[in-house]
Amino acid sequence: MSTVELNVTKPSSTATNVQPASDSDGTATLLPDPETALLSSGDVGAEFAALAVENGKVERAAAREEREADQARAESEEAQEVQAIRAEASSLRTEAWVDAGTTLAAQAAGKDSTGAAIVKAGKALADGYFAAGQKDDEANAKACEAAATDAKSAADDAHDTLTGANDFIKSALDFYQEYVTTRAQTLTVAAQKA
Repeated sequence: MSTVELNVTKPSSTATNVQPASDSDGTATLLPDPETALLSSGDVGAEFAALAVENGKVERAAAREEREADQARAESEEAQEVQAIRAEASSLRTEAWVDAGTTLAAQAAGKDSTGAAIVKAGKALADGYFAAGQKDDEANAKACEAAATDAKSAADDAHDTLTGANDFIKSALDFYQEYVTTRAQTLTVAAQKA
């Protein structure tokens, strides 16, 4: 629908309640907002359908926001999982350098010397710290993987909610169409009998 910006001044008479609708960019359209017109029509079926459509739109917007947030959370968790795996790889590289250095230091100190024993003890201590750090990194990666899976599941649930909201809006519009058709048929029959 094309839009035209209007400079609307309110008339002094209050003959009509219908105000021009606005697009998402704030410009007024030439046609009134159909939901507002239906809500103020005094027709119970029309008002019911308009309220149902408004409710569906709100639910749809909330589901979209929730899905986008869950998808962003899943991407963040996946990035953290990759970072934890990289941290573990970095720890393994550092451990290899420490092992190489302590082996050379033990060799230089002599096989049975006190210095060699101290170097071997230091190597064992460093190996323990590195192994613990690697396990922490693995645990972080697993936790991030689980959180990413949870976020993806929540995003799928939000998508299902969005689909439900769309179906609800369609049902409301189908109801209104059937209501209008039945009402027109009833009025036609009544007019023919009169």
